[in-house]
Amino acid sequence: MSKKEIVTRILSFLLGVVITVSVLLAVIGSYLSTTILSRDYYLGIIATPSYLEMVKEAIREEFSAQSAYVGVPEDVFAQGLDDGKLHEMLRSHITYVVNYLDGLAAYQEPEYPVELIQKPLYAYLEQFCAAEGTVPTAEEYAQLDQVAKDSAALIKKQVCLMDLKLVMDMSAFKQSMSLISKLKSAVGPSLLMAFLCSVL
Repeated sequence: MSKKEIVTRILSFLLGVVITVSVLLAVIGSYLSTTILSRDYYLGIIATPSYLEMVKEAIREEFSAQSAYVGVPEDVFAQGLDDGKLHEMLRSHITYVVNYLDGLAAYQEPEYPVELIQKPLYAYLEQFCAAEGTVPTAEEYAQLDQVAKDSAALIKKQVCLMDLKLVMDMSAFKQSMSLISKLKSAVGPSLLMAFLCSVL
């Protein structure tokens, strides 16, 4: 076997290794990008009725503790929950996170409309004062405004159940995302190299 044939075989072997590894990694990268790193993957999860009910149950538990603290019945807080708005927040949260990880936009947190909670709180205060023969004061309304803001923050905490900001701030996670993106584009150059080497 001539020296040229030996070199050719070594190059062919190395090229085969490169192609095999590149294809394997690209397949893994493509799989991850369509599952755990995919917006549609998570949207499919939150679309199930059981997921929304799970979030609402966690929110109601938060409201129970808040009710005991501020002296407003739990059902008053519950009246401020809107299924449509909660589902919209869940979808927005997933979209914001995936867009951030893909480098498309800055990360944002969805906000629950404070006015949806203010309305039943105001109604409760006004009914309570009417029964007592008094008139609600500006200070009482201001206190309820703060309660409504705190309640909206509790809702946001449960919608954004996993603290993704901690994950997204990890350089290793960002590097992994970048690597996966590069792996997905590795097949084309590898195949091109194989073609050129076979021609030369």
